[in-house]
Amino acid sequence: MRGNLTMLFKNKLFLIFNLSLLVLLISACSGSTGGKQEEGQEQSTGTSKVIELDFNNVFPATHHLAANVFEPMEEVVKEKTDGQLKINFHHSAVLGSVTSTLDDLNGGLYDMALGVPGYFYDTDLFKLSLLELPFSFENVRDIANVQTKFMELHGEGVWGDKITYSKVGAASDPFVIYSTKEIRSVDDMKGMKVAVTNDTWNLVFEEWGVTPVQLDLADLYEGLQRGVIDAALWSTVGGMGIKLYEPAPYIVDLKMYLPISGPVIRTEALEKMPEDLRNLFVEDILPEFSEMLVDNYEKQEANAWKELEKLVEGKGEIIKLSPEAEKEFKQSAEETWNNWVDQANERGFDGEQLMNDYKQIRKELGIELPF
Repeated sequence: MRGNLTMLFKNKLFLIFNLSLLVLLISACSGSTGGKQEEGQEQSTGTSKVIELDFNNVFPATHHLAANVFEPMEEVVKEKTDGQLKINFHHSAVLGSVTSTLDDLNGGLYDMALGVPGYFYDTDLFKLSLLELPFSFENVRDIANVQTKFMELHGEGVWGDKITYSKVGAASDPFVIYSTKEIRSVDDMKGMKVAVTNDTWNLVFEEWGVTPVQLDLADLYEGLQRGVIDAALWSTVGGMGIKLYEPAPYIVDLKMYLPISGPVIRTEALEKMPEDLRNLFVEDILPEFSEMLVDNYEKQEANAWKELEKLVEGKGEIIKLSPEAEKEFKQSAEETWNNWVDQANERGFDGEQLMNDYKQIRKELGIELPF
């Protein structure tokens, strides 16, 4: 009996030994394969580790920015950095909403995003609201150029010390009026309920006899359809995308304002890069990113007007105001501009200096004031 137990014990030891040897052999083979893959990466990228950045895109993957800017930008970054840097675009706001960008970047939730200052005017970014005053610009190129110059003078620290922004300005296409009825003069606006995204237009609307209504983007179409609102201020391209022309087929070709934006990155993410790569990113990649945004919106806006004209045919109209009517619309915004200076002073800024510098930049660039 004892002999049988001894033999059984030896057999178990033999089995355990063989199993252990097999595990060691498998591990060795696996480690050898992994070593070859890493070596291959070093040869193709010139570094043992590719730096990856997570970019939060609040728009869906089918949005024109994804196809025309973000996807090409991936290739630009790969080419300019010899594969050392990779941007991973996460679409449909899966990492955070546009209104949480500032907190998300400061908290390190992701590395990059399109920064939209208009959502954070309770911070030092209020300075940039000067560029979004009513009737400030006619096109995205002009506002981008002014933004670039203005940021050189007054942009330091506006995003905080944890965020680095592009040195080149960018913006979306102009916001115009989508209306359920014809608008050809200021008088036609009286009594209307108009959807807005912020309080900037309150003084102007008061003079026009308009009631401002705060509505989310998701509620604009139904609001127009059900008569909750009579008109909405929304971008040419964006309005076409969500089909505002269906309930509101009268589109006034009057550039109300252009929301500024631009690529921003966590400063900590930059600091983890080698110095040469960091300089390349700030001096070259971010500015090119901005230029691609501007180019895209210029093209998208031109195409949008052509498409809108076809889409509203027989149902509404693309309304081009007379010079006299356009002048009347714009002059009503002058009080809002003056009021901005007071607001800036109340926030601790030098409102007069900011406004003077802004007007001087416009003058140097040959961009006339709206009144």
